[in-house]
Amino acid sequence: MKKSIRQINHNINAALDNFYTVLMIILCIVVLLQVVFRFALKIPSPWSEETARYLLILITFLGASASIRRKSHLIAMNVFEKASKWISFINKLLIELSILFVSIILLYGSNRMVEVTGTEMATSMTWLKMGYLYQVISFSFILTIIYTLINIYKLFREFYMNSKKAKRIR
Repeated sequence: MKKSIRQINHNINAALDNFYTVLMIILCIVVLLQVVFRFALKIPSPWSEETARYLLILITFLGASASIRRKSHLIAMNVFEKASKWISFINKLLIELSILFVSIILLYGSNRMVEVTGTEMATSMTWLKMGYLYQVISFSFILTIIYTLINIYKLFREFYMNSKKAKRIR
C-alpha cells in the first residue's frame, strides 16, 4: 500500500515536472517568435507579448510550488543547523507554518480574483478569459499547501524517529 501511494506521488510529481518543462519550452518558442516578428519581419505581434507574460506568470507560481516540494526555496536554515534539535525543529516548523499561512491567504485571494475577473477577456486574445489564468494560480497555491502539509508531516516523522533513536542509544 505504501509503495503504491509513493508510486502515485512520484508519477504525479513527474507529470507536473514535465508540464513545467513544456510550459518553459512554449515560453521560449513564443519569445523567439516575438523577436522574429518584431525585428526580422517588422510585424508587431501583440499576442506573443501577452502570451509570454501569462506563461511567465504561470511558470513563476507553479515553480514556487515545485520549490516547496523539493525544499529548495530560500529559507534561513543555516543559522539554526548547529542549534539543538528542539530549536532546529521549532525553526523548521515555524517556517513551514508560515509558508502554509501565506499560501492559504494567497489561495483565498486568487480565488477571489477568479470571481472578480471571471468574464474579462485578455487584450489581444479575446478567447482567453482572465479567470483561467487565476485558476491556474489557485491550483499552484493548492499544490503549495499540499506540499507544505507533506513537509510538516515529514518534519514530525523525522523528529520522532530521531528522538526514538536517541532513546535507544541511551
